[in-house]
Amino acid sequence: MPDKNSISSFFDLIQQALKDQSLVSLTASKPWTKSSHKKLSFKPVMLKGRYHISLSYLDNKQQFTEPLNPSTFSEKLASILKQYKQINAQLLHKSAQLLINKKGEGSLQINNKSQRLTLEHNKEKKYAIPPDAGFLFDLDLSTKDGKIKDKAQKKYRQINKFIEVITPHIEALPDQANIYDFGCGKGYLSFAMDEYFNQQLDKNFKIKGIDLKEDVIRKIQKISVDRPGLDFICGDINNQQPASIDALIALHACDTATDVAIAKGIKQNAQLIIVAPCCQKQIRKEMKAFAAKHPMLKHGILLERQASLLTDTIRGLIMESNGYKTKIFEFISTEHTAKNIMIIGEKTARKQDQALAIQQLKEQYGIKEHALEKLLA
Repeated sequence: MPDKNSISSFFDLIQQALKDQSLVSLTASKPWTKSSHKKLSFKPVMLKGRYHISLSYLDNKQQFTEPLNPSTFSEKLASILKQYKQINAQLLHKSAQLLINKKGEGSLQINNKSQRLTLEHNKEKKYAIPPDAGFLFDLDLSTKDGKIKDKAQKKYRQINKFIEVITPHIEALPDQANIYDFGCGKGYLSFAMDEYFNQQLDKNFKIKGIDLKEDVIRKIQKISVDRPGLDFICGDINNQQPASIDALIALHACDTATDVAIAKGIKQNAQLIIVAPCCQKQIRKEMKAFAAKHPMLKHGILLERQASLLTDTIRGLIMESNGYKTKIFEFISTEHTAKNIMIIGEKTARKQDQALAIQQLKEQYGIKEHALEKLLA
């Protein structure tokens, strides 16, 4: 008969299996909500000689794998027991199935059956930015012996995914190209670009990171002193007037700061513009009158998402009108960050007249003017 003790017993069983390393596999399925992944799979692995639990799951039809140390896995399991209806575990000498009902009560079945355990030695994925890159330690992402800290695992994967995405575009830039990273923050991506393109591929790019935070800029200026191709400037991107921009990057610049970056790139005839927008407020405010008449947008979250889609759509159309071939896509899983839409614009010889399409969208949603239009006027 279902009871809450069964859930505690299952948790204790897995905890003991972690201690004696007898866990063979664990799967969680049938989530209570659609926001959870349909299935989570866990298996033990040896990673750099240490016992870990490897988590794998599908997100947007892509397979993702994440190593967890035993304590992190225990925390994850406690959460899983509240999110999933069925959890199956294979141990060395038994198997266990836990079924959880709507009341939060569990039914636990245990069968004594031996399993064969083979601890896989994970083949370490080769990243563009290796974990022992010096700047990772300087920026508190890795240890002295070149191991990525647990707290920095997601950031490390984001950095490498960014390099992977932009490489085909950046590699095509001419020698001595000027690359600006607007709103560079702690400089993760600026350092990564210098490390990969200048240090590894022997490019001679001039990479400049710009941000408002004086204390942060002062710190990373000291760290970058031995990198001739990398420089950091403290200042407002609104006030920056670079003589020449070959590529402009602005990741997670809030609201219309993204538009400021795009406008500067267009005005400077930049060959490449890469942005990942954040906090789309300007269009959302103008849509409120329209949203009040449409049931679909009466909920704030739906209005926010529609405004974001509309904002980026118009940005793409404006860029096309100014001679850029644009691509808008999800560049990293929402598991790592919700700010995962990227717009890439590559300069071409042909401008597309998108004025009518832009006007129709504005009229449809009751928008007077997009911030990027005003900046380019």
